[in-house]
Amino acid sequence: MRTVRRRPTRRSKRQDEQIALLVGAVVAVGLAAAAVQWLLAHWWLLVLMAVIASIAGGFWLQQARQRAKWERVRAQALRMRIAEFDALDHRAFEFVIRDLMRRDGCAAEQIGGAGDDACDVRATDPVGRIWAIQCKHRVLG
Repeated sequence: MRTVRRRPTRRSKRQDEQIALLVGAVVAVGLAAAAVQWLLAHWWLLVLMAVIASIAGGFWLQQARQRAKWERVRAQALRMRIAEFDALDHRAFEFVIRDLMRRDGCAAEQIGGAGDDACDVRATDPVGRIWAIQCKHRVLG
């Protein structure tokens, strides 16, 4: 009797990738099942994580509400009528201009005074442009 030699069959690269994907899926399902089983045995950890997440979420929500409240107060404080502007002295007027620049997203500082080189408020807007503001204000009376 004659023995027939079989040629080894070669798998394609695509078949290798499919097998690797199948093995990966089986391992992932096995790990997920083991994790679920472990969590069911240690249910108190789920409760603890839920409590911690609730506390952290409540804290974050409280902070967000506080920031929104302060933003509303700040925006309201930077609204003035012409009569209120007119009543300011020159120094307070410079600070109001600085605050208005900050309200509009600029990094601003009041630098007015002796030797200010005609720049009472210096600001940098969000685009990066530098503003040199000379404030002129007189109390009419």
